[in-house]
Amino acid sequence: MKKRKWIKWAVLAGIPALFTALYFIFSQSKSLADTAVKCFSRPVRDVLGAVSSIIPFSVMEAAYVAAGVWILIHIGRTIYLALRKRLGIKRLLSRAGAVLLVIAYIFSGYLSLWGIDYRSSSFSDKENFRVSGVEKEALFEAAEYFTRKAMELADTVKRDENGLFSEDIGEYLSACGTLYDEMEARFPSLKATSRRPKQMIFSELMSITGFTGVYFPFTGESNVNVNEPAAFLPATAAHELAHQRGVYSEEEANFIGVTASVLSDIPAYRYSGYVTGSLYLMNAVYRASPEKWRELRSRFEGGFLADWQYNSEYWQRYESKVSAASEKVYDTYLKANGQEAGIQSYGACVNHLVAYYELGGYE
Repeated sequence: MKKRKWIKWAVLAGIPALFTALYFIFSQSKSLADTAVKCFSRPVRDVLGAVSSIIPFSVMEAAYVAAGVWILIHIGRTIYLALRKRLGIKRLLSRAGAVLLVIAYIFSGYLSLWGIDYRSSSFSDKENFRVSGVEKEALFEAAEYFTRKAMELADTVKRDENGLFSEDIGEYLSACGTLYDEMEARFPSLKATSRRPKQMIFSELMSITGFTGVYFPFTGESNVNVNEPAAFLPATAAHELAHQRGVYSEEEANFIGVTASVLSDIPAYRYSGYVTGSLYLMNAVYRASPEKWRELRSRFEGGFLADWQYNSEYWQRYESKVSAASEKVYDTYLKANGQEAGIQSYGACVNHLVAYYELGGYE
């Protein structure tokens, strides 16, 4: 009986060990990683995404809640047995082994479903769209263009009594099926089915930790923080849909999300794309020339100005040690996965935006 038990544990532990070993083998080169992504991780995520899309709520959030409940019950049960002196060393090791086994499955699952993508060819590799640094004048011109377009489109979207963007989130998320049509025509590697992003119940927690959205490879879901300033939410959804298409780099996902939104014929996405692009570009302008930033900033007006100011006020409210710690952890995670800029990758999309602007991609 004991022998069978050990065989059972060996088999259960062998599965995550095998997948982890395969990850390290296939991550040795881009060509091998590309094969793993094409033959395994991408198809599996697509199937998981198709299944989870049937469920109206975020399966990711439900999974986190279930995991939290399981952990609490497991800890509580262990303490109870210990206090009742019913927990011998063998039973304690068995319970600890169960926890370690769950962690091993999650870790190996992550490596197989998403971690391997970080070792594969990037969007820039696939489309031969490589960019480097940009000239200041080109940056200033692109920032001025995005800002002007955002102001021009400010009245094409619904606004509330405070003059803020108020398009119905359910409507534009449901309309995401055609959002990437133009991008797919220009960049074939992005071809995929757009599945409606999920509105997160725990959006307040996301704001506290400084996040606007998250892609969850275990369910193939794109999830968005519905509490973030509404004018930026459509572009956030487009960003998460880029991850759904296998774009792992935050820098590239930002560029793709903004560009897909700008090229869309859906007003909410078009405006949001220009507003979000303007934010990234203006931040870069400030670093390059505070004087030029002040000049461009002085031109802001109307609904665009209202959305811009509200965004600044909103995120200032959430600046804390918690958000700083969260950013530090995420920065470490990104760097561990080969994104040298870490959390700065989100702003690094500026080079892509300027380069594509110079190519006439937004005209």
